[in-house]
Amino acid sequence: MSDIVCEDIEVVTVLCNRMDVKASDLVLDSPARRKPNGPKFRRALVHDESDGLSINFANDYPGGVSIAGDIVTVACKRMDVRGSDLILDSPVRRKPNGPKFRRALVHDESDGLSINFNNDYPGGVSIAGDIVTVACKRMDVRGSDLILDSPARRKPNGPNFRRALVHDESDGLTINFNNDYPGGVTVGGDVITMACKRMDVTGSDIVLDSPVRRKAGGPKFRRALVHDENDGLSINFGNDYPGGVTMGDVRVIDVTGDLHFRVAPAEEGAETETVILGDVIKTLRAQITDLQAQVAELAARP
Repeated sequence: MSDIVCEDIEVVTVLCNRMDVKASDLVLDSPARRKPNGPKFRRALVHDESDGLSINFANDYPGGVSIAGDIVTVACKRMDVRGSDLILDSPVRRKPNGPKFRRALVHDESDGLSINFNNDYPGGVSIAGDIVTVACKRMDVRGSDLILDSPARRKPNGPNFRRALVHDESDGLTINFNNDYPGGVTVGGDVITMACKRMDVTGSDIVLDSPVRRKAGGPKFRRALVHDENDGLSINFGNDYPGGVTMGDVRVIDVTGDLHFRVAPAEEGAETETVILGDVIKTLRAQITDLQAQVAELAARP
């Protein structure tokens, strides 16, 4: 069987409903478009040995493959990309004097997946969706600020920013940085554990207020501890807790100064005060210590 050769014809048209090619290779090879020292073959489409269809088989075309169209649809269950970089680069969306490349996804040298590699996109990365799920054991954020900012939940005339978490300049972690959230911070949970050597509270009031334990007609506030205006520490400030203060199973109370008791009888309305001087407390402490030693000595005798 001999080849079919069409010479000196600029256009060859084949009109058919279906073209069956029983060979494995479709070669498009224009001598005028070949680069010097390029591959020997120019196989555009190949029915390969794995029973697949290969475009630009064995990289026969050094200039790569271009697909033009307003919409290009790839219908597949899985897309395997053997290169390292996926580039999305629209000339009309480039900002002047921006980076040279626009690498959207990169299989990087640490065998990781990088989005917006090397900050190629000056406008940053936006992820849209009602729900965005990130499944990971650890999330490393290299920036300093984590912002949660819902336009619908902003109060009018509020701060400009909404910084939820900030790695601050003192190398600490700040929640609600600079009071960006006017509504404050709420932590929910049946049990909240704070593991620390020291807790610094820069506010004046600690409020413990359980709605189910409030008595009807009681005070408006429930201030458990208050750094008061006398620069003192007040427990149950303003008698906010009608049930009073209970100290259960107190083994030791170490009082270094005078001990004051103020009582306002309900029937009289006048406040009375009882003071136990610090010197008296020291004397009592010494006497108790002596008594404990005597008891111990007696208990040791046969």
